[in-house]
Amino acid sequence: MPVAIAGITFGFLLVTALGGTLNVRHLKLSTILTVQLFGYLFVLPYVLFVLRGLWRG
Repeated sequence: MPVAIAGITFGFLLVTALGGTLNVRHLKLSTILTVQLFGYLFVLPYVLFVLRGLWRG
């Protein structure tokens, strides 16, 4: 269940980042979203590892 929630969240962030990137006029917003996306890419495996540890007890 936690993995599914994380997957949905990640998918939403990915779509948001792509939408921001396609809008050239909001380049600053796009950059922020891209940095956020890469941040989540590095953080997500750690979060999933912790959640998996908690899930198993």
